[in-house]
Formats: sequence, structure tokens, C-alpha cells
Amino acid sequence: MLSLTDLGQNAGTRALLLKSAKSAVERLIVLHTYFCHFYTSLLYALKQEIWYHWRNRALVTKHIIQ
Repeated sequence: MLSLTDLGQNAGTRALLLKSAKSAVERLIVLHTYFCHFYTSLLYALKQEIWYHWRNRALVTKHIIQ
């Protein structure tokens, strides 16, 4: 038979678990948001760098041919 003390302890444990789960989800959301922003910025920078080198190579090749 469960006593009121046991029910109170179970409720406290559940509350702590819910609080912990909520905190973990909030951290995942922040991490996901940061990662998406960082990844997008990195991808853009890489595309710009590739375009810059490709364009310079094309200009050098064009200059050599002429």
C-alpha cells in the first residue's frame, strides 16, 4: 500500500525528471539553432572561396591563352 509520503516522493521525482527533460530539450534547440546558423555561414563561405579560386583560375588561363 502506498503512503502519502511515497506519492509525494514519486511526484517530486517526476517533477525533477520533467524539469531535466525540459532543460535537455532547450539545450538541444539552442545547439540546433547555433549549428544551423554556423553551418549555413560556413557553407556560404566555402562557396564564395571556391567561386573566387575558380574565377581567378579562369582569368589566369584566359590571360595565358591571349
